[in-house]
Amino acid sequence: MTANIYVGSQAAADRTLASVQDWIEKHLRLQVNAAKSGTGRAWERKFLGFRLDRQLRDRDSTGESGEIQSEDRELLRNCSTKSHQ
Repeated sequence: MTANIYVGSQAAADRTLASVQDWIEKHLRLQVNAAKSGTGRAWERKFLGFRLDRQLRDRDSTGESGEIQSEDRELLRNCSTKSHQ
């Protein structure tokens, strides 16, 4: 299970992380991996290979923008049209 929770301060992040870990372990009876869990600024953490930069735009692990290019957009449009036929 993977999740990102955004809060306003580091103190709130620490409290939220502890609370969510306790709830998962108590109610779902799952072990939370402390090495993979943590808090930090949104632009310092990666999620599914992407991270947000300071302007809160998505970036992949190579630093490229996550925007869909025009040729990719056209390819997606063609694929979705064929699937509806």
